[in-house]
Amino acid sequence: MRLATFVRDGWKCVDCEWTPITLSVVEAIESMLHGKGAGGDRWLECDHETNVRFGGDERPEDLATRCNLCHAKKHSMSAIRPRFQRAS
Repeated sequence: MRLATFVRDGWKCVDCEWTPITLSVVEAIESMLHGKGAGGDRWLECDHETNVRFGGDERPEDLATRCNLCHAKKHSMSAIRPRFQRAS
């Protein structure tokens, strides 16, 4: 699902639009597979729009591509106020 989510979102962060595409193909693949490595201090992650604790799951519509910095920012904001709770 992770790879399908990256492809669907155009290999870009849905928040800031950062992309590893400017890296070499090998660096981009390593960045996706191993996190930090080749991408330096930024890489893409597959994020649940709805937190798993609140009913999020592996459906494509519940997943989004975010760079690690935006992903961390999203979770630091949710510690202040819960967000993305799925309606029943």
